[in-house]
Amino acid sequence: MAVYWLMDGLSGWPGNGPGSLSGPGTGAFTAGILWQVTANGLWLNGYYHWVPPGGDTAARKFCLWQLTDTTHSVSQVLVPGTTVTSGTLTVNAWNFVPLASPVGLSGSVPYVACVGWTVVNGFPETQNQFGLGDTYAAGIVNGPLECFSDQGGSNPEPFTSNYPQGVFGESTADPTVTMPTTGDTHANFWVDMQVTDTPPAGASYRLWPSQPYAVNWVNDTANNFTLGCEFRLAQPCALNKIWFYSQAGVTQLPTECGIWNIATQALVPGTDNPSPSWSGIAGSGWVSCSYAGIRLAPGAYKAAVFNGAASPAIWNPTTDSYWGAGPGVGGVSNGPLSAPDTAHATSPGQDTYNQGTPFTYPLTFAAGANGANYWTDVEVTPVAVPAATFTAGRSSARFAEAYRLAR
Repeated sequence: MAVYWLMDGLSGWPGNGPGSLSGPGTGAFTAGILWQVTANGLWLNGYYHWVPPGGDTAARKFCLWQLTDTTHSVSQVLVPGTTVTSGTLTVNAWNFVPLASPVGLSGSVPYVACVGWTVVNGFPETQNQFGLGDTYAAGIVNGPLECFSDQGGSNPEPFTSNYPQGVFGESTADPTVTMPTTGDTHANFWVDMQVTDTPPAGASYRLWPSQPYAVNWVNDTANNFTLGCEFRLAQPCALNKIWFYSQAGVTQLPTECGIWNIATQALVPGTDNPSPSWSGIAGSGWVSCSYAGIRLAPGAYKAAVFNGAASPAIWNPTTDSYWGAGPGVGGVSNGPLSAPDTAHATSPGQDTYNQGTPFTYPLTFAAGANGANYWTDVEVTPVAVPAATFTAGRSSARFAEAYRLAR
């Protein structure tokens, strides 16, 4: 088990925070730090905040925001499941505030960890930390955990291209209402987070957890499409959900979804849903279709969605070059679940589509899009099967029977 945080005082990273308060500001206050993990399969355990001698010890709220991109008007989105309120804090100490349950993280996605409270005695701040010529002009790196520099440094956050490192706000004491966005001389406000590579018991896995906004998407064309994302399982798993990102402004959702077996190019029995009940409305972001009692054997599959509307409107997003030159190069891996990049996917590539009707195994690869991502995801939970009842390479149908008998 490995645990990471940015300011643990090791290897040249910051240690304890300032011994005195900044201020004399009082009133509503929020602060944050911009960061990412550079690997998949990591979990957010909670947050740290340094309270200087004489500082406020009253409870404060923490949360996580995702930064988006320069393509659309939305610049940040609150990440579900990441909000927690502390108890009474201790002065002259790092205070760790754990989440109720660890939250899975997506690699190479810019996040902002934030804290907020009503300041009475002042707040912790150290200026000239993340700018050009400062100690952390390249940010801070601890294994797969990384915080960015300020815009004047060598490693600024890459998506909005304008947020400073070290952000604060004074419009609210609740960081879930408004993300702080103002900088102050490349400052460190001594907010930190704890990340681990150890999943919680009973964890489920997705390709893009805690990424409520599909970055750099553009609208695809108004056609009937089957869209499929290749994924692989390293061990038997229960199928929990098929996920699809329904971008802002669209009016149609997929009319069918299912899991295709790549080896047979057939639908896995029990996964074809010709009338899915999606968890949200069109245009609301990630929506899911739930499954129960479906077990998938180790192997290669495609999670697929289909829009069979008689008059299709624009309904799906696409992020070109995702698997060929973007964040998906090298693939995405999270526990037993993985998705290969374009170079390592089953021919003809990752992702694939089929234009027209009906719902069909997707075999077309948009070469000019250099491995587009159509933002179809899957959620699975590993299941234990006695070794005597399972052999790698069995078909899904034979595995399901073995699982039934094993119970």
